[in-house]
Amino acid sequence: PPSPLDAPLELIPETRDHPAGLDLDEFLPKHLQDTMRLGIHPQPEMSESEAMSAIMRGHKSIVTVLSHRRKNMCIILAMWSSKDSRNALEQAIHMEDQSVIVDILNVITLKPAVWTLDMCQILLPCIQDLLQSKYESPKCVTKV
Repeated sequence: PPSPLDAPLELIPETRDHPAGLDLDEFLPKHLQDTMRLGIHPQPEMSESEAMSAIMRGHKSIVTVLSHRRKNMCIILAMWSSKDSRNALEQAIHMEDQSVIVDILNVITLKPAVWTLDMCQILLPCIQDLLQSKYESPKCVTKV
């Protein structure tokens, strides 16, 4: 039987000229996804108050995503600043938040002198997971 990895994923491009219809809760870490699920989806035709309600639900999700991401990045930055890059990377992986890994990769790809073989060994499994992403941004950062 074919494995789930064999099925092609629909790629969601980073730049587009129309809304992508993303489920913003997908960007939350797994342990927060269940707490944010509202189960309410906007109807094609909606009143102004319904539209505002839908926007506010999306706003709440994205604020939660960004707040969590900022907290995680502050933790990683503090560890990295104390000259403990190995433990910082291991902590980032332990967080199970792909956006944190993408942010780290975006920074260290700009400074090739920072890379070590040890970092490559730690990050390689995460990079493999990022290559399976349906979003364009993680795929682009892993191909640099």
